Amino acid sequence: MTESKPPAKFVSGDLILRNHPLAYVVETSRRSEICAYCFCSDASTKRCAKCKLTSYCTPECQKKAWKEGHKLECEGMLRTEGKLSSFMQMLAQTVLRLKMGIDGEDPARNQTPFQRKFYDLASHWSEAKQDQEIAIYIEKASSTLAFYFSDPSFSEILQFDSLGEIYSRIKSNAYAIQGPTNEPLGHGVFLSAAKFDHSCRPNAAQSYDGPDMLVHAITDIPTLEDVRVTYTALNQPARLRRKFLKEHYFFDCECERCNDPIHDAFLQSIICSKNTCGEAVPFMAQRPGPYKCPDCGTKIPGQIIASAESLMSSAESAIRLMEDRMGKGDFRGAVQLADPIFRRAAGLLHPKNFVISSMSLTCSSVYTSLGDANMAFTFSQNALEGTTFAYPAKHIAIGSHLLQLIKLGLMLRASDSALWDDLEMLAASALDIAAVSAGEGTTVYRKAQTLQGLVMQGSKLVVRRPRVAHHHDCGGCGGHDH
Repeated sequence: MTESKPPAKFVSGDLILRNHPLAYVVETSRRSEICAYCFCSDASTKRCAKCKLTSYCTPECQKKAWKEGHKLECEGMLRTEGKLSSFMQMLAQTVLRLKMGIDGEDPARNQTPFQRKFYDLASHWSEAKQDQEIAIYIEKASSTLAFYFSDPSFSEILQFDSLGEIYSRIKSNAYAIQGPTNEPLGHGVFLSAAKFDHSCRPNAAQSYDGPDMLVHAITDIPTLEDVRVTYTALNQPARLRRKFLKEHYFFDCECERCNDPIHDAFLQSIICSKNTCGEAVPFMAQRPGPYKCPDCGTKIPGQIIASAESLMSSAESAIRLMEDRMGKGDFRGAVQLADPIFRRAAGLLHPKNFVISSMSLTCSSVYTSLGDANMAFTFSQNALEGTTFAYPAKHIAIGSHLLQLIKLGLMLRASDSALWDDLEMLAASALDIAAVSAGEGTTVYRKAQTLQGLVMQGSKLVVRRPRVAHHHDCGGCGGHDH
């Protein structure tokens, strides 16, 4: 008689925790449109009458924020003329919370199996302070925050090592708070959510409802100790994921995915050189072949392998430069760096390749910022296969990508019935993923419902023509006339 398995602690779609951040700030560039208390995006938000830097959607939100610390933050913002970065503002808010004796989680605002305090978070300060740049940053931060608070009672907590311990915990445990379509909203310090370990093959997903982080199971999970989330983008090959995790979280990842050479090779795949095939050929940089297509068996010539290896090396440098230019607000300069890479990649790198996926997502974000919906849609569409390959099927990253694609597709106001059919399929998939990875009734789920409604409404207005079968069965919408 076979022994039956014990029931899973969590099944797919279960809420594991809801975590309100100890400290959180709105992205500096979005202060005028996002409520600093509840994080709703509303055209009717009004700026704080005193500092004129933070905004609130209702008088109730403003009163709550004032009571919870904005009174002191407001004065500090005025002194520093609103010039603090988002991270420095979050560091200041965390210092203020700790000084006020608020170092844990309010049970009324959290649904969590843990009871965490700020100093329970992992600190790597003893290692981090050996870095001269970090040490200089903390010295400057101490002076900046002393001026920000202008209160001698803060002197002890702003000492080099005291502030460094706070900085290190924030740096290793803060999360970017994102909206339903992956748009950046702000950053937060989450105590309970930081308890979960990382895996490049996660079984749970993080999403946001206002400033609160939700963690849902996306597969069945035996115990609470088995919950794994991802700390990094999964559309990157193992060496880049490991590099990011080591630099930001100070550990060497040895998860199942990082030790899966086949999956890693697909993230660096090239296109089969046989014209009638076009399938992905898994490829490992700096490893000699021979390589052949797993689908049709075509051997890949050595010069193609060399070209792909050279291109991926150039692309990594270009991606770093693009991020730097975007950080400086030079959006057009960022996409100019991508143009030669995409030209060289045409017919060479497969859409699963991290270069295509990463650069396309970046370009989509840039063109969205520039108001060019057509180009933003095209690049988002180009990145979709890479996203769906890299992430688990019900992960919020796929759902958010689909919602972004639908939102951009609606902005095109296209008359192509095939595009509308694809948008309908994408909307159904996005709603299904949102139900599992974000939960019904949340901001993400409501957004998915709204976009699905708009797609259905728009689709009814399109004149239907006989449809020609096209190359994607899974909801991709390439090849349409926009």
